[in-house]
Amino acid sequence: MTAIDRVRVAAAFKTYTDAYDAANPRIALKIEHTYHVAEACDAVARKQGWSPQDIDLAWLCGLLHDMGRFEQLRRWDTFKDAESMSHAALGVEVLFGENPADAPAVMSIRDFIDRMVDGQEFRVTLEDSRKTCIAILAIIESAEKGIPVEVTY
Repeated sequence: MTAIDRVRVAAAFKTYTDAYDAANPRIALKIEHTYHVAEACDAVARKQGWSPQDIDLAWLCGLLHDMGRFEQLRRWDTFKDAESMSHAALGVEVLFGENPADAPAVMSIRDFIDRMVDGQEFRVTLEDSRKTCIAILAIIESAEKGIPVEVTY
């Protein structure tokens, strides 16, 4: 597995968020929140004794978990899914390059990954990817809500 270069990932995330108005306190809050969740995911995965690759993956998932929030705020001026649309669905649009033409930040997941690994092959190989995925989702929820979690897999 190609190692996740966190400096490159952070730079790619910054490039994405630079297209939004960081002077807007809600955008600034979401940027800060995203970094906090990524670091909390890292900390929980480390505490759980995960492999370095899985720790990096947990951190990356924490960083990507709210990608749809920026577009949600831009389009509807809200973070409330009920008043707009699912921020998770928007995140899929953002990450997989299905952004509307008027979106300020158009970056597909392939572009994001290319910026992380400088064009090297990127693949995630996990011993049991389904369990790891569920564990990472639990960690993200824990990190976001501040609720302790113990994950075994």
